[in-house]
Amino acid sequence: ILDVRVKGGERIIGAQFNFENQAVLWSEKGNIYKLNFAQNRYWKVGKPGLVSCANYQMTPPTNLLVGLHTGRAILIDTDSGAIRSRFVENCDILGVGGSSDGALVFTHCRDHVTVWDSVTRKARLRLALQLEASLEFVRILTGPPTIPTSQHRVTGGPTIPTSVYRVITACRDGKIAVWGLPPLANKKSVDKFELLSEGNIGSECEGFCIEEEDLYAATKIEVFKVDLATGMKEKVVDIKDRERICNIDVKTIENRTVIVLHLETRSLFLRNGEVVEQVFCWGAGCFTRDGFLMGKTKPEGSVEFYRVDGAWNKDALKLNKDAVKMKKDAAKTKPKADVKSTNTVRIERIDKSTAANIKERVVASVPIDDEVDIANVNKAQRDYDQLLTQITTTTLLPLLKSGSLSYPPLPRPTIWAKLLHLPRNKRNYLKFCKVHHSSPENILSNIHIWSPHLKLVPHIPSFLSPFLNLFSGHPTTSFEFCLTLLSRYTWLSSYPSPPAPPGLVPPLLRVSLSHHSPV
Repeated sequence: ILDVRVKGGERIIGAQFNFENQAVLWSEKGNIYKLNFAQNRYWKVGKPGLVSCANYQMTPPTNLLVGLHTGRAILIDTDSGAIRSRFVENCDILGVGGSSDGALVFTHCRDHVTVWDSVTRKARLRLALQLEASLEFVRILTGPPTIPTSQHRVTGGPTIPTSVYRVITACRDGKIAVWGLPPLANKKSVDKFELLSEGNIGSECEGFCIEEEDLYAATKIEVFKVDLATGMKEKVVDIKDRERICNIDVKTIENRTVIVLHLETRSLFLRNGEVVEQVFCWGAGCFTRDGFLMGKTKPEGSVEFYRVDGAWNKDALKLNKDAVKMKKDAAKTKPKADVKSTNTVRIERIDKSTAANIKERVVASVPIDDEVDIANVNKAQRDYDQLLTQITTTTLLPLLKSGSLSYPPLPRPTIWAKLLHLPRNKRNYLKFCKVHHSSPENILSNIHIWSPHLKLVPHIPSFLSPFLNLFSGHPTTSFEFCLTLLSRYTWLSSYPSPPAPPGLVPPLLRVSLSHHSPV
């Protein structure tokens, strides 16, 4: 429903939501922007330096903890841009975060984690690991474990932990530990952590996520759930695809737990080991607390926001394997949009009356079967037909006025297919290719077969290339679009007669002038 990028080619490298469903973005040059969806506006928070990581604080929700390449972390108010606190590490900071009450802040480096008092701004404790451990994930939980005393595993025997805060650490090799931190008021017990539990996945991990009292760890082939109180692990998902995992999210909504794997080409929503939804967009992802929006930070330097509130309660559905492959290829080869050279953020927004009907509806099941679910295909066709009925002058004019006189990138192919009345007759196109022994994917060759004289026009490939990129992955629509464009809006409209002499007004322009200026 929204595509955000910085004009001038500056790449956005990270995004996150706070508890008020507001988003913050940071760029490769250190610019930080905040998006307020409720007010439909954005602003630049500031430029504190090159950002390596950032994380919103729960209390207050406007404070953003930012790790800088200089080995320092700052706490910045995203509403005013004021810097509230500074923390100095003097080494590369890989992650930052804090406790839910805002009392503690942590900085996560490769071989240690430092816990800071957010009021005094002093280091309260440092936990050092071996150099080869490669610390990947750190979180602070507030409150002791909610389990019977006999189940606690602490150093020196099963005693009642006095910890108010728990620090969760996870390494790339799969080793997980839960450390207790004494209360802030206890000045005599701040010199060491208290080991509460530990576990081991047993293989290299690609991503971690905490949901309630469980830690989820994703390897290349499996997802495990680890009980933070006991360290016991349980396999919950087998990963069939061998794509690289960017990160993992877990959401529990209405007592339904959904695991989201953000892969190279798509985000998979899995419940009970089955895919209930997938969004074909590559890059790392993040969610609002209520699961209404998902943000995807793409490697090309833009952020796309999707409405995914309907994904959490879906049942597992099937999708044809070829369709999945085609969408993966389209996600990998999607061209970069041109951007202008001013250093501001451009937000391409879809009109509310249209946005509810244009979100992507792609669902699948694991393992993927070769058979197509006919009911799903018919439903997709009905959804597409319903979308076409929404494309009217009333809905399109606000879209053009909202940004640079161009339609938003997501619904743009469908809008142009509607405006040009493309028949989308796949049967006729395949029949044409079969008769001429050509490949449906080779659009330019089929255009030359349709009109051999076009081979004499050297600029035809360059002229059609942007439109072919627009309909990438849809050869029938691409072919029909090119034919419509060439036959209606170029000199081919008068073919085989020669084009109009230079002194005469083209018929199409004459009709347009007569309509708007009758005199």
